[in-house]
Amino acid sequence: MHRCLLLSRYIPEKIPDEINDKDLVSYMLNTISLLIEQKWDYKFSKDDLLLKHFFDQDMLFGVDSDDEHNFVKKTIANHTLPSGSTEPHNLILREAELADLKLASDIIYKYKQPAQFSDGSNNPEEVYQKVLEYYSYFQLRQ
Repeated sequence: MHRCLLLSRYIPEKIPDEINDKDLVSYMLNTISLLIEQKWDYKFSKDDLLLKHFFDQDMLFGVDSDDEHNFVKKTIANHTLPSGSTEPHNLILREAELADLKLASDIIYKYKQPAQFSDGSNNPEEVYQKVLEYYSYFQLRQ
């Protein structure tokens, strides 16, 4: 069951008139915890939804390629939850982001675009280092 649907199960519609301080604090902490988890779920799902939308659109218009299929499959695999985990925010973000940057650098190397990353690069590792230097500030320090 999706977490958003679970919110109504844990949070009563109305706080009873007679509630002790300990129960109120527990209720508030639980509510805050569920709201934070909901925010994390949204944060991690919106990029996947956009990727799926544009991939589906490319397939619908017939402009998809084998490289695009491989890119989407590998990107999804990069963000797959570790075995036994059920919470998206338990995924080690740095590893997923580094895998995404490596995947992007391989595509950049293959097509030699954009030129700022591929000019003068004789191997995929050089391109990866340029991509990592450029995006690491934004991706890894958030």
